[in-house]
Amino acid sequence: MEIYRYRPYNEYDKIGLENSEIYFPELSQLNDPMEGYTDIYFQGDKVIWTNLLRNYLRSLFEAFLFAQISKPLPEAPEDLFIPLIPFHLWPDEQFEKIQSLDWFNTLPQQFINQKAVKSLIENVVNKHISREQLLCSLKVIHPIALQITTQYMIDSQLLRTSNYPVPQVSQDEINWDIFFSINNDEKIGDISSLLNQISDSIPLLTDQIDARSQHLCLDFPNLFIQKLENVMYPQFYAACFSENPKNSSMWGNYANSHKGICLKFNIDDGLPLYAPCGIGTHGKIYEWLPHKFYKINYSNKLISLNFFENMGNISLGILNKLWLKDNETNEVTTIKLIDDETRNTYWQNIYDALTQKTKDWAYEKEHRLLLNNMFGSFYDKKDRTLKYQFNNLEGIIFGMKCPDKNKREIIKIIINKCQKEGRDNFKFYQAYYNQKTCSIDLREDPICHFLKLNKK
Repeated sequence: MEIYRYRPYNEYDKIGLENSEIYFPELSQLNDPMEGYTDIYFQGDKVIWTNLLRNYLRSLFEAFLFAQISKPLPEAPEDLFIPLIPFHLWPDEQFEKIQSLDWFNTLPQQFINQKAVKSLIENVVNKHISREQLLCSLKVIHPIALQITTQYMIDSQLLRTSNYPVPQVSQDEINWDIFFSINNDEKIGDISSLLNQISDSIPLLTDQIDARSQHLCLDFPNLFIQKLENVMYPQFYAACFSENPKNSSMWGNYANSHKGICLKFNIDDGLPLYAPCGIGTHGKIYEWLPHKFYKINYSNKLISLNFFENMGNISLGILNKLWLKDNETNEVTTIKLIDDETRNTYWQNIYDALTQKTKDWAYEKEHRLLLNNMFGSFYDKKDRTLKYQFNNLEGIIFGMKCPDKNKREIIKIIINKCQKEGRDNFKFYQAYYNQKTCSIDLREDPICHFLKLNKK
């Protein structure tokens, strides 16, 4: 099987050629905002909904605490939210330490006892709640969570400034009839007016408040829902390939407007990569392991998953402590967890979501390699740069506008590698415009014959 990888050819690609390496970026770094997107909904009983909101308050408190003790503040706004990892993702020993603090149970319960929060729980139990509906609901009760969190931190002298504005929430002023209609899609527009109604409850963002706290006041509901996906499944990373080396749009989008290159791989069932396979006394153990290519399915129908039934990325111990039991009433949820019967379906749903794109992208004819970070082997970027076997790289295609300087540099790299490995069958191709077909075509570059002559 022949498969192709478009590259812009920059300094990183040069190193990748020299070392026979492929980098696996996060899905969020790919150009489709719908990468890995799943239609996640929330449907569960009172116990698990109550614990979801308890964990919301705990995560908000953790984020505020981190914002106060962490210096210097990062310059990039997206880096502000790295610490927003809910407590149910913490290792057990850290969880036990945090749980010993008095706020861990008292503040979430204070939150749950609020009139608005009680009403929310009563109106969502056992109903199909979309991600957008949950986000809207969290925005409504977020000022209450802010009020509880900031007041506690001021009283405990955990905030740096004594002038931090505590939100004053008057729940009687909110039209709860509209709020209760969150399960009716037709009323979402009315919810927007409700959000505007309570916007005055959010603290004024004065210069006394640091950048992280400002974002927590405004953006935390959305950030929390994004992080909940980490509870469902591990982080994945992807390297993208295509069946078609002659697509002009692909050359324009992924190969620096035809100035780059396209790598031609010859594979069987998969591509062997030098990847971690375990942990030894001296660190990670690496072996050559076959990695499967997943063909992308192009469809405009999303895969739907119930969040509460797919919490597969946390330990059973944390599930029991923070999700499955109400520690106030000792009630246990009736939600069905992932077990031996459903585990295969759970993983199949994940890979189906990761290998599906909308029909707008069908022209790419994409296949991709995926790394699964279930065991935490790929958090660092350097650990996601994996070596492939040079023999699997059959040739390189130069774009129509690829500079001669870059061609000479690439050819030199490949000749050196061929000489080291005793190889004389590497091919170079030139992309060109075929006037007969009015499309891009390929022709073999005469330089490839130099390898054979050089070998003799």
